[in-house]
Amino acid sequence: AKRYVKTEVPSFMLKEKKKRKLSATEVGTAVHAVMQHIPQHGFATIEETEHFIQSLVDRQLLQQLEADAVSAEKVYAFFGTEVGQRFKTAKEILREVPFTMSLKDEDGDAQIIQGVIDCIFEDAEGKWVLLDYKTDYIEQMILDDLEKIKRKMTKSYQIQLNYYQHAVQSIKRIEISERILYLYSIGLEVKID
Repeated sequence: AKRYVKTEVPSFMLKEKKKRKLSATEVGTAVHAVMQHIPQHGFATIEETEHFIQSLVDRQLLQQLEADAVSAEKVYAFFGTEVGQRFKTAKEILREVPFTMSLKDEDGDAQIIQGVIDCIFEDAEGKWVLLDYKTDYIEQMILDDLEKIKRKMTKSYQIQLNYYQHAVQSIKRIEISERILYLYSIGLEVKID
C-alpha cells in the first residue's frame, strides 16, 4: 500500500514569502527603541516622525519589520500630551538607565534586582519625573474609564515603579517627584502615586 505524507514547503522555497508579524513583546521592544532615540524637540509632522523611524533602520538600530510595526502617529502623539510637552522643555533627560541593586528581604537575605529605566527627566521647574513607556493592550471596555485604567496600571506596575524610584534615589541621588506611565497604544499618560 502506498503511503502519502503531507509536507509543507519550507519557507525559503516559497516564491511569495508570508510577511511575519511581530509578537507583542517584539513590538514593545521596537517601540522602546524608537522612544529611546526620539529627539527632545519632537516632530513637526507625522511625516517627519516616519522619516525619523526609517532613519533608525538606516542606522541599523531597527530592522524594517520592527519599524513597520511602530506607529508614527502614536509616536507623534506623545509630544501632544502633558508629559510630552514637559519632555520637550526638560533641563536634562536620562534614557535607558540601567541599574543593579541589592535589597534585603524579610529574612535578611540579599536579593539582587536589575533593570533598565526607560526615562527620567528634570522638567523646566526642576522636578524629576520617572517616565516608563508601556505598550500594553488596553481593553475596549475600560477605554472610557480613566479611573479603571489607572487602577489597572497601578496594580500591574506599582511595584516595578517602586523599585525604579528606589534605584534612582539611592544610586543616582535624584529625588523623583512624579512617576508617569505613558500608554503608547492609546496615547494616554497615567500618574502612579
